Amino acid sequence: MPVAKVQRRLDFLRRPSLRIRLTLWTVLVGMVIQLMLGAVVFFYQRRTLDQIFASRLANRGQMVASGLARLGREPGVEDLERLVGEAMFDPSTEGYVLAVYRPGGEPVAWISVGGGPPTLEGLGYPGVLGDEATYTGRVPFAGLLDRGDEDTVARVLVKRLGPERLVLVAATTDAPFEQLMRLMTRLFMLVLPVGVLGTGIAAWLISGLALRPLRELREMTRTLFPETIRQDVGFRSTSGELAAFQQDLADARARLQLAFRAQDRLIANLSHELKTPIAVLLVEASTLDAQRLPNDAKEFVASVQQEMRRLGKLLETFMVLSKAQGGQRIMGGRRCDVNDIVVEAVGLLGASAGERGVQTRTMLSEETEPPVVEGDPELLRQLVEHLIRGAIAASKTGQSVLVAVEATPDRCRVYVRDGGPALPEAAVGTVFDWFTVSSSSCDDRRTPGLAVAKGIAELHGGRVSVHNLPEGGCEFAVEIPLATGKTPLGR
Repeated sequence: MPVAKVQRRLDFLRRPSLRIRLTLWTVLVGMVIQLMLGAVVFFYQRRTLDQIFASRLANRGQMVASGLARLGREPGVEDLERLVGEAMFDPSTEGYVLAVYRPGGEPVAWISVGGGPPTLEGLGYPGVLGDEATYTGRVPFAGLLDRGDEDTVARVLVKRLGPERLVLVAATTDAPFEQLMRLMTRLFMLVLPVGVLGTGIAAWLISGLALRPLRELREMTRTLFPETIRQDVGFRSTSGELAAFQQDLADARARLQLAFRAQDRLIANLSHELKTPIAVLLVEASTLDAQRLPNDAKEFVASVQQEMRRLGKLLETFMVLSKAQGGQRIMGGRRCDVNDIVVEAVGLLGASAGERGVQTRTMLSEETEPPVVEGDPELLRQLVEHLIRGAIAASKTGQSVLVAVEATPDRCRVYVRDGGPALPEAAVGTVFDWFTVSSSSCDDRRTPGLAVAKGIAELHGGRVSVHNLPEGGCEFAVEIPLATGKTPLGR
């Protein structure tokens, strides 16, 4: 895996995206809210059920106490059994105790389900009543029935009866209440992760919708280059904040466009102004009678002519790049045979290739109709020449450079392959940039000529691309639309 990609992934793990952070914070806040609401509901439900259970026991105890009061005597076991049925104690689902005691604690009669005999010591009698006539509470069922199950809790009602000061003890287990609370606890533990998951999914979707304009802005800013600054960004936002940002960005782009137009005008004016003195110097140097000049003067004149021609080509290069960056296209160009242009460019660079010991090979299109494009033949030749020159510079002695022409139904493709080292991954996207300096000692292809080649291709409605070959080396490809007219070929 490339080092740059690994670095990006490590940076992502160290600094999660805004969408992930928003989702995590929303899930955390949602989980805290759910826990708080769950705790409130849990304790409210527990208190409500506790009150319902105590009220139910009190009602049953009151029914038994009323039945005992109607007897007018001490009750027997048969009386208690009848009253248990009237009070609807259910022996199949509830353990219960119903007992009557004399004031000293001596039992008069008792019945129970779940153990026996009942003891008042487990209630703390007689201190449990004090000055009150009735006591309700919770005690361990084992203390009431004198058995070993310490986990079972009983709801107990202690009530004084009539002038005889008899004491009624009615108790039933807490098991149904606790079973219902355990069911509610399990239900809450099941609902909590489902709620957290639902909150996470909703937060992810909502944050994605909220951050979509920011992603679009990010993608839009990635496309802002000097070549595209004059194009519409195509971003429209309905959000008030982002709409204001969009307007600010549009104003900034307008100012940059004015600056680029001023730059283009400056380059065009300088080029035109400098072309005249350059042409005058070349004419005057050409009209000098070299035979009458001393050797030093001859060398000076030759040097002046060479430098003036180089300066003229440099001005032409600036003008080509200025037109390409301004979005201009070749208008009224001539029909050019691409095979002929490639042959001419290879021939002009044959001596340069021979000096480096590099062989140049051509593979022309063999279609019945030669591939013909519309444009400036001189500029097209320079385009191919710049690509070949870079390939020769990158190749070593004994290697070869292949220049091939292919035609499709609507486009012509010229590609140049060399046997040099592969381009670094970071350089593939910037190799055509103007005034870019390579930090790699093996990258000999990166020259201003590649930026000129890209500009010429764009002037003709085409494009230039590059990629590394699996077997080594690079391939530079040029694609230009085929000509549609029937005008004769021109040179």
